[in-house]
Amino acid sequence: MNLNFNLKLFYFLFFFINSYAQQTVGVFTNTTDSFEGYTLFGPQDSRETYLINNCGEKVHSWTSTYLPGLSSYLLQDGTLLRTGRITGMGGGSGIVEMLDWDSNVIWSHSVSATHGRQHHDIELLPNGNILLIVWDERTQAEVIQAGSSTTQLSINSEQIIEIQPDIVNGTATVVWQWKAWDHLIQETDNTLDDFGIVAAHPEKIDINFLNHNSSDWLHINGIDYNAEFDQIIISVHNFSEFWIIDHSTTTAQATSNIGGTYGKGGNLLYRWGNPQAYDQGTITDQKLFLQHHTHWIEDGLTDAGKILMFNNQAGTPNNQNYSTVNEMSPPVDANGFYSYNGGAYGPTDFDWTYQATNPTDFFSNIISGAQRLPNGNTLVCEGVGGRFFEVDTNGTTVWEYINPVNGTGPMTQGDLISGNNVFRCFRYSTDYAGLSGQTLTPQGYIEIGSSFTCDTTSPTNCDVTTIFANEITNAVCFDIVDHVRKCFTNNIPAHQYGPFAGANTIGGQDFEYSMCLYPELTTSVTEIIEDPSSQGCGGGFIFGVSDQGVNYSPFARLYWVNPNTQQENLNWHIEADFTLNMDLNGGHVNNVSRYHYHNIPNDYFNNDLNIDGTSHSPLLGYAADGFPIYYKHLYSNPNDPTVGVSSFNSSFQLKMGNRPGDGITAPNGTYDGNYVEDYQYIDALSELDECGGRFGVTPEYPDGTYYYVLTDNWPYIPRCFKGEYADNSFRIGPNCPSSTAATDCSTIVLSVEDFNTSEVVINLYPNPTNNYFNIKLSNGFDQTRISGIRIFSANAKMIYSSNIYEARIQVDSFSKGIYFIQINYDDNQITKKMIIN
Repeated sequence: MNLNFNLKLFYFLFFFINSYAQQTVGVFTNTTDSFEGYTLFGPQDSRETYLINNCGEKVHSWTSTYLPGLSSYLLQDGTLLRTGRITGMGGGSGIVEMLDWDSNVIWSHSVSATHGRQHHDIELLPNGNILLIVWDERTQAEVIQAGSSTTQLSINSEQIIEIQPDIVNGTATVVWQWKAWDHLIQETDNTLDDFGIVAAHPEKIDINFLNHNSSDWLHINGIDYNAEFDQIIISVHNFSEFWIIDHSTTTAQATSNIGGTYGKGGNLLYRWGNPQAYDQGTITDQKLFLQHHTHWIEDGLTDAGKILMFNNQAGTPNNQNYSTVNEMSPPVDANGFYSYNGGAYGPTDFDWTYQATNPTDFFSNIISGAQRLPNGNTLVCEGVGGRFFEVDTNGTTVWEYINPVNGTGPMTQGDLISGNNVFRCFRYSTDYAGLSGQTLTPQGYIEIGSSFTCDTTSPTNCDVTTIFANEITNAVCFDIVDHVRKCFTNNIPAHQYGPFAGANTIGGQDFEYSMCLYPELTTSVTEIIEDPSSQGCGGGFIFGVSDQGVNYSPFARLYWVNPNTQQENLNWHIEADFTLNMDLNGGHVNNVSRYHYHNIPNDYFNNDLNIDGTSHSPLLGYAADGFPIYYKHLYSNPNDPTVGVSSFNSSFQLKMGNRPGDGITAPNGTYDGNYVEDYQYIDALSELDECGGRFGVTPEYPDGTYYYVLTDNWPYIPRCFKGEYADNSFRIGPNCPSSTAATDCSTIVLSVEDFNTSEVVINLYPNPTNNYFNIKLSNGFDQTRISGIRIFSANAKMIYSSNIYEARIQVDSFSKGIYFIQINYDDNQITKKMIIN
């Protein structure tokens, strides 16, 4: 057959988390390893500021006249210090206010009316004064005179202002000031101001470093104060640097090059992140990329005195969208002096970095922050999407929450998430002085429709650090954490792999998969195919994870392409076997060095596991919904392991005839297997259902379970799920939601082998039967506790369902065979086998 088409890999770019998962907001993870406290945050488009406990329950909130602009802090006397937005653009604020516990305004000051455009962040000093970031507007004439060669327009420089609040009169007095404009340098015109050699003066600010496409020149977005050294650190977004300046100067000294404790006046004491800004490096030396929340780690905490920051666009050198949280050690002595020996300021790299296992799963291009907690963990605010999460020193997530509030108020659980950005969040300990004597009774969840019970989950016993550090050989660990089965893997197989066509090479890929320990069947089918219409994580699902820790991922994500317009027809999926060069184990490596199976790993099965069909297949992994995976050699009778083993094929076959396409907008020609859509499911073609599964006993599940089967005929690896929950950790695409297994799996009723039946005895009789069967309950058991009775055939088709107790059920119309009866009551489930003869 001659096919005339082009192939093009289809990539998704998404900006919002979609609502596929049952839970979309609120607490997703709450483990015993998280730091107990109260988290403060102000949704960017809400006038409410919230305080929640680790369960995600609101314990208090404040209401303001103003939207946040952008930071909020809970002071030690219980006062809320926040900024209010009266102007738009770039973190604009204008109002600084203090609210008491009941949202009464104690003090409010319009900074914009008196001092200029305040924005982003503020810092409370030990003496009660407040540091502000304020625009310093410069005219066109001033810009030209300063030697700017990149713009001849007016710009907004920056200044740091210290104000002394007058609580009684609602005013404030400026008591100190520093301006970036007083410390410029340029080397383009010796007839204009501030001429000099940029590389020789790293203490100065090169006015020509950036091409000023807008009036927002520096865009300082964060400020912090070090009381020990009397120094200020500011995060300079547009320069991808942070600067440290001397606060011990007078305002007059701050305009000069001399004076203050460190003798440099208002010049920069230290700078770091991008040595290109002072002509002492290249892009390869740059470490920060449009960062936020650069600050000193407080005394008494792990790594106190080091500098912590949110590196928003850390993936820039790799042309990828991902963020990191970083920590570095400035070269400072005990007196606050910074060493500098020419060239770029040291150090050359970070001391510690948090990066997501799959880097692009963690990304916020703007806003955001991080906080070191008293237990050594780090609380991260992934501002875009309003995601807060706490990680331990190994990078394991121990607490996670998604802001459920946008501009219209609290969202409903399950809704599509949008507009829930948060500038920053802070965790306060339960014994924090500002909370002393306050009522902190949980008031329920902020979001509408959440009904889950707050609980904590136990940490894993797997050595995750060692697994993820191994970039060469197979490293995998399966573990059980409460109701969740975990798999930690570096995705490198132990079996032989390769060779691979092209330049792609295998590399370690650190994954943490979560699936329900007690999966439950549903009447619906979840396709693993991607959803091109999704605005969120729409890359579909990995089907499951193998015993090797390698993922089963059958789809190639390639489509028919119109040869004239290059437009993809997303209704025609090219089959992986047709276009991908796979190794002897049905796997290949993609462009990010990730090895995965598109077909059966035959060499591994035949030569490593010695699967020859004389005995039942070994357990070969788990699907995303938690059900086990086996190869085609299964017990001939699904419920009798003594009758021998047979080999099974799927229930799919090629369609007859020709495709309906015209060869331009859609493929034409004979259905030959080149496309997923060339195949059709034929009910009862084999004992396997449309998802390649059936009920039966296995060596690992002697009481029976639903399981999936890998087959030698198409689709080889199943293309859908029958379970209630397929976890987000198996989803494909950027910005995918985090795992919800800890919550989802806790709601699933227990399986029969996990349930203590001492309270209730449920008997089915007669069994076998050919007419009817009775359900007998133990004496004293209230039949109204029965919430559902379902009957499944051996190939997992539900053929009967009732939501109430029935003492006798007619089965005379059922075909002969093995059936499974699921009886739900309270929060439990019992599964019984029944034979119809």
